[in-house]
Formats: sequence, C-alpha cells, structure tokens
Amino acid sequence: MDRAQIGYYRLHAYNVYLEKKRTEFQNWFVDLMNRRYPKSFIKVRLTQGDGKLDGYRLGDSTVFAVYAPRENTRKISETIKKIQSDFDGAKNTLSEDGLELTKWIFVSNDQDGIPKEITTQIARIENEHSNCVVEYWDFEAIWNEIKELDEIHLIELFGNAPSITQIDSLQFQSLHAVISFIQGQPVPLNPPLDPPDVNKLEYNSLSDVIMDYLRVGRRKEKLVDQYFDLNQKLNLGEKIAQAFRKKYATLKNSKIDLSADTIFQELWNFAGGGQLKSLENSAAVLAILSYFFESCDIFENPPQS
Repeated sequence: MDRAQIGYYRLHAYNVYLEKKRTEFQNWFVDLMNRRYPKSFIKVRLTQGDGKLDGYRLGDSTVFAVYAPRENTRKISETIKKIQSDFDGAKNTLSEDGLELTKWIFVSNDQDGIPKEITTQIARIENEHSNCVVEYWDFEAIWNEIKELDEIHLIELFGNAPSITQIDSLQFQSLHAVISFIQGQPVPLNPPLDPPDVNKLEYNSLSDVIMDYLRVGRRKEKLVDQYFDLNQKLNLGEKIAQAFRKKYATLKNSKIDLSADTIFQELWNFAGGGQLKSLENSAAVLAILSYFFESCDIFENPPQS
C-alpha cells in the first residue's frame, strides 16, 4: 500500500468504528480479529450467554470484552458497572473450567477518549489483579491491527482505495461529482467564521496518517484551482469554501470537544468521502479537501510570532 491508500483505509475504518453500535460493532470487531489472527482468534457463540467472552485469542490467552452502547450519552456509572461485570464474568467463566484470566482487553468505540472515572475503574481492576494484564483499546489500538491486514482483507472490508498513481490521473469530471455532492449538503446558516491560515498541519494535532494523506492530496492542487477558475463566473470556489468554513465552525464549536482527526473525518464525509466510493471520486474528495485545507478555509491558524 502507498500513503494515499493507507489514509483512505484509515478514514473508512474510523467511519465504521464510530457508526456501528452494540452487536454490529462487536461482530465487526470479531471479523477484524478473525482476519488478523485466523489461527488463534476464537469467536464465542452468543447463545444463552457468552460468559463475558466476546472473543478469545489462543497463545496469550486474551479475553476481549467489546462495548459500543447505542447512545454515547450513557451514564458513566452504568459504564463502570459494565466494565466490572465483564471482567468478573470472564474471570468466573474461565475459573469454572480451571483456567486463569491472564489478559483482558476492554474494547470501546468511544469517540474522543474516555472519562477519568472510567479510566480509574480500569486502573483499579489492573491494580486488584496483578496477575492479569489489563488493556483498553480505542480506535488507535484497533487501527494498529487493521493496518497489518493483507490488502485483500482491506478491500473486502472497506473497498478499493485510490493509489497515488490514480490520484495523479485525476480529471475534471471526478471533481465535478464531488463539488455537486458538497453543494447538496445542508450547512448551518450563521456559524462563527474565522478562516485559518497556512502551515498548520502540526499545529492542529492531526495524526501522522491524516497529515500524510493531505500532503498526497496536494499533488492535484493545480487541477482543483483550474477547475474553480473555469467556474469563476459562478463564484463556485468561494461558495464551496464558505460551505467548508461553516461546517468546520459548527464542528469546532460543538458541545462535544472533538479531536482534530474526528473533525477531519466529518469534513471528509461532508465532501462525500463516505458515499462516493469509486476510485476516481475518492481521489477527488482528497484533492478538494487538501486544496481547501491549504487555502486556509478549514482548520486553525498557528499563532503569529
């Protein structure tokens, strides 16, 4: 895989990670782990109860507990009870067969980190059971597993990803499809607008993969610029820039403190990344996002020295 394909797969994986809930998320995670560890990962059948074993990996005797509530607003106290119940249940299930719980991983699709109370609960379990390795997996941990998959599995899970070569061959017609998609997106009427400045990749704390993905998109900066020049009479470039600014401002001022990668993910969806999945359109989404990032219409300026 090249840099463009890695960025594409990360974005699609993050989309799925955030969207799937409850048993759908559990099934997705189990499918990933079956592909990642085909000889050692065991899916536990959910019949009259799985004994709090959502998955089991031979070799290091790891138990996975998967949690993706339907609503992100679930009470912290309920989540703490769920964590303790899953750990105790797994420990009891194994002990009934004379086995010891030696490694337990709690997997969650919490969007931007977990509250300190839940962190404390996981730490408490680790302290009380020194003979058991306890881990918490969020998207980054899952992504570390996904990026080790063979490309055929990635294609089966997320579709074909445009390569740098395919991005280099991008033409006007593919840009048109993405611009039309953006024009059809609803945007807030009057959000606060504060267009950012240049040289801001590191300042905005985007992940290395996303930063590299944006750099690849710059290869078609001139093509996007030419496209908007041809549509200068319609003021199309400024209209799309305004749509991005409004969407970004709404995300930045959300009641939930969204990470830079989550904001980028939402902008990528806004541009059609989650829906326009042909290789040409996916390449166009990247080129347009990169263009408006670089032209100061989305994300923040670094402070003036």
